[in-house]
Amino acid sequence: MGVRKPSSKFSSLKVNAVLFVEFKKGEEYQLKNFKTSNEIITTATNLNEFYEEAIQNIFNEMEEFEMRGSQWVLNQISNLELRINKYNPLRGRSYMRLPPTLANKKAIIVVCGQLRRVLASLVLELHWRRGGGGGWSACVKPV
Repeated sequence: MGVRKPSSKFSSLKVNAVLFVEFKKGEEYQLKNFKTSNEIITTATNLNEFYEEAIQNIFNEMEEFEMRGSQWVLNQISNLELRINKYNPLRGRSYMRLPPTLANKKAIIVVCGQLRRVLASLVLELHWRRGGGGGWSACVKPV
């Protein structure tokens, strides 16, 4: 059958899988989990390959655990979780407060909100006054 691409309003997702397994050693039981690293899924991602690779990585990790000489034996598989999160790559418009050591130097200007628009206007005005040519229409292009 295969894995289908869901219709989603998000163009990319961050996904990892976690398998919960119960191991047994004599009369003692222990619940252990095995995880994959976060993978970024886009519309171009082959989901069958992602699924096969995730399962193979988990099974390899389980085999390593069993082969370490721990004498734990797989008793049962409890469940498999797919953890899916919206993927937000860093944007140029993010705002982070400066650490106090940098902020106290008064050498860095943090431009945010209304000040961003004022600064943009000043830059455009300087460009126009220095003979940037064409006045405002040469600098400002409709979006």
